[in-house]
Amino acid sequence: FEASEASLTITVVSDDAPEIRPLPDRVDLVGTTNIAIPIETTPGSIEVTGLPPGAVYDDSEGPAIIAPFLRTTMAGVWHVTITVSNGNGTASASFTWQIRENTAPFITNPGSQRSLAGRAVELRITNQDADNDPRSITFAALPPGLSIRVLNQTTLLIHGVPTQAGTFNVVVQVSDGFATADCESEWTVASWRDLRVTAGLTM
Repeated sequence: FEASEASLTITVVSDDAPEIRPLPDRVDLVGTTNIAIPIETTPGSIEVTGLPPGAVYDDSEGPAIIAPFLRTTMAGVWHVTITVSNGNGTASASFTWQIRENTAPFITNPGSQRSLAGRAVELRITNQDADNDPRSITFAALPPGLSIRVLNQTTLLIHGVPTQAGTFNVVVQVSDGFATADCESEWTVASWRDLRVTAGLTM
């Protein structure tokens, strides 16, 4: 009796239609590099349409939309559709891809300020961003006793009671994460003694 080896190959055939995970709408700025948008689907043939020029579908390292560099010519709103198909049907998902130039924020310079030590002050400073991007605020060299508070997206409030006389070069900076705007102004805090001297009085 002589034993022999036999091999058995089992092929599992799915009769399910393909599936694709939806992609969220997105906004990117001109100048952004190395964008990769992964595509998640069940096995099948994938087709991507509606891409901006310079963006391609690539499956060399897993299905993805690749854009090495977002050029100015790619600016616009693009309606991208991904379709996956197998022998049992097709599935598709679409998303909107906005590529835009960034507009730097703008901050209004309030000019030179003069206040009196020990007396409460309030100063509002406005800022704008044409793209309505979220913005962060930084500041430096406020007179001691003063602080800055964000009232809303466009208005900042410098307030408090200055405690130290002197001249301070106040800098307020607004950033949208991509560009910054700043204003610098001189803030003089006078003491009561300064006022008396200016008025020709003695203490």
